[in-house]
Amino acid sequence: MFVKRLGSKNVVSLRQRFKLFAGALIVVILLSAAYGYQRLSTTQSTIEANLIERNSLLQATHILRASLLDAYQAMDSFLLDPTQSEHRESINWAIRDALLLSKQLADSKAAVGEDDKRDFRHLNKTLLKLEVDIGELIEIRLEPSRQYPSLGIGAELLQPNRNRVNNAFSLALNALKGEERLDENPEVLGSFLQARHLWSQMLSNFRLYLANRMGSFNEDSLPVQENGIATMYGEYKKEMEILRPLVDEGIIGFETSEAYEELLDAADKWFGGFQKVKVIHSTNEWRIDAKLMKENISPSIELASIILRDINDRLVLAAENDTLKLGDVASLQSIVLWIVAAIAILFVISIVVSIEKLILIPVGMIAKALKQEALGKARQKLPTFYSSETKDLIEAFGEMSRQIHSRQSELEYRALHDGLTSLPNRTLLFDHIEHDIFIARRDEAPLTLLMLDLDLFKEVNDTFGHAVGDQLLIEVGKRLKSLLRDVDTVARMGGDEFSIILPGVGGEEVAAIANKLIRASQLPYEVDDMTLVVAASIGVAIYPEHGEDGKNLLQHADVAMYVAKQNKLGYSIYDPEQDQYSLTRFSMIADLRDAIENNSLELYFQPKLDLRSHEVVGVEALLRWNHLQHGFVSPEQIVELAEQTGFISQLTYWVAERAIQQASLWHSMNINLNISINISAHNLKDEGFVAGMKKILELQQLPCDQLTLEITENAMMSNPMLAVDTLTEFSNMGFGISVDDYGTGFSSLSYLSKLPVDELKIDKSFVINIDTDPSNETIVRSTIELAHNLGLNVVAEGIETQLVWNMLRSYGCDQAQGYLMSKPVPAPELELWLSQRSQALA
Repeated sequence: MFVKRLGSKNVVSLRQRFKLFAGALIVVILLSAAYGYQRLSTTQSTIEANLIERNSLLQATHILRASLLDAYQAMDSFLLDPTQSEHRESINWAIRDALLLSKQLADSKAAVGEDDKRDFRHLNKTLLKLEVDIGELIEIRLEPSRQYPSLGIGAELLQPNRNRVNNAFSLALNALKGEERLDENPEVLGSFLQARHLWSQMLSNFRLYLANRMGSFNEDSLPVQENGIATMYGEYKKEMEILRPLVDEGIIGFETSEAYEELLDAADKWFGGFQKVKVIHSTNEWRIDAKLMKENISPSIELASIILRDINDRLVLAAENDTLKLGDVASLQSIVLWIVAAIAILFVISIVVSIEKLILIPVGMIAKALKQEALGKARQKLPTFYSSETKDLIEAFGEMSRQIHSRQSELEYRALHDGLTSLPNRTLLFDHIEHDIFIARRDEAPLTLLMLDLDLFKEVNDTFGHAVGDQLLIEVGKRLKSLLRDVDTVARMGGDEFSIILPGVGGEEVAAIANKLIRASQLPYEVDDMTLVVAASIGVAIYPEHGEDGKNLLQHADVAMYVAKQNKLGYSIYDPEQDQYSLTRFSMIADLRDAIENNSLELYFQPKLDLRSHEVVGVEALLRWNHLQHGFVSPEQIVELAEQTGFISQLTYWVAERAIQQASLWHSMNINLNISINISAHNLKDEGFVAGMKKILELQQLPCDQLTLEITENAMMSNPMLAVDTLTEFSNMGFGISVDDYGTGFSSLSYLSKLPVDELKIDKSFVINIDTDPSNETIVRSTIELAHNLGLNVVAEGIETQLVWNMLRSYGCDQAQGYLMSKPVPAPELELWLSQRSQALA
């Protein structure tokens, strides 16, 4: 009866369903009235039983409250005299009684309300926590070190370091009294005496500070005392700094210098301990028992009292209400039920009529409008209804429609434009390319695609941060748009790459526009009150010579751009041969990754000899890669690929690990040789490089002084400050530091004197022909002399003849490396060479 057949589907009417529900509701109400009357007699007997049970619960709550009071009084007595065991026993007995009773209440099946049951459970949990807290309080009060946490710091840090300082002062003053050189520096003894006086004052103030804190005499003076100790410590440090030059120059003697260092270290640790004590004393944790009483025990007792009071009040009130209502409920129950039934019937009838007129009809019309909106059809204007709910619904529908259209437009814009520069993105660029290619094909006109990549953009990001880099990209986009026509398209491909479509441009115009863009990109950019200068590399692909669709044009322009960047050409027009080079390069990158992971690379070793003793003093580890398709790949090409693709750290770690493993193996064979490995400027930028190298050495249990790091002067000069910091850290750990290929870069020996360098290697381009080229001979001779003046060891590379060996030896060069002695060879061949050499010398 309530179903309409619509096509092949059965659709249930919402209106008829609601009428059916209303009729069922009336029946339920009538049945409820009859059932309620029948339950009246049962309810009366239940109320009587509840009254009896509540009275017993009231008595239990009074007993529990008395137990809590006993526990609190016993705890007060314990705090006044914690040595009396009877106080602790009284506390424990009272808490156990309270817990037993609270558990009985929590497990009670008495006819009480849900609030009472929940409070009984809450009370039991509170008392359990109170038992634990009181137990902890008793333990704390019986153990002073737990009661006052700062006492532990005193025993651990303050007292040992105080003794160290006092002993060091005694040692220093005794040693000074026997030093004859103090006649020339009489202020030394005075400074030590003044420092000891300041130290004594600090200790005195600290004792006063502890007494004030522990006794709580005057807490307002604690900050003044803390600042006084800190001030005297600062004066102590200043007095010790006065002695630093005399210590460094060795004027005050070895024992006094040792005592001086002990005074600095122990005083620093003592003051660090004082700082920890100060932090503890500045909080409420300086005395744990007081904190425990304030934050745990007192609140728990108060909470238990409140819970008991609430339970008691509710029980009393419930009992009174039951007593008063017991006589009235029976007579009123039947009347109330029939009245409720009549009201419910009238209410349901009015609701049915109202919902039909004010809700169901409007909802049906709005649903029809929603369907039209979803199908994109024009919807009819909705009528006005006399209901605030339907009015709000119609207004919400209109607002939703407006927001959907607005967001759809915004999403379409975001999907097609770069979020940073607001330029077209890759998706919109493809649309423009295909559209412009269609027009170019139709009109038989040329079309040019440029791929522009910024040079030095990564340096801007690394130096000034990504926020400045992003602003620079925005300015680049604005400048490019200002230089081009309205019909041209400028898009951002991502990162620092931009694409430009030039419809109708070809032939000689391309070069003119590319040069114009390059010159414009080199002009300074003003970003956040900074002047930034970058350059650009441009790749050019022309339709239809270099591709007849957008995908090919973009790919070929990218290849040309890479060639321009690699060869520093400014711009480059696509050449198919360059594309083949690019594919080979990408293949080599993948192969290099696999070679590192699969240990397909090799290490060769070239010995270094002492020019005077002919003794082998070390070897240089050199990377070799024999590619299956391309044959021998030069180390320079390997490093270039690794640096460009981010594998350089992984490659350096691989070389270091294999070299250190070989050194460890040789050490077990009684072959003790220092091994040199090459690092690059990229390694210096790696924040984890120092820790990584140290970890490799520790795994092989090889000391740092068995390894020398070689770095070219150009790599050091690319970031001098970073080079100084990183190489100094390596040098302090014991690594040897060598400047490789010296003479081919732009540094100077005066600058190298500021670096922690141990060794300088003269590039082989100067060494090979010193016997025939006077200018090179002069350069080598001068470099050796100046390096020695700076205390540097000098290694000559590329020695191939005995004459060159003799000349370098006469110049005072320290070590030699070259084919005259041995070319780079694998480790087994080097071991054989060393064995044969040892036999020949014997």
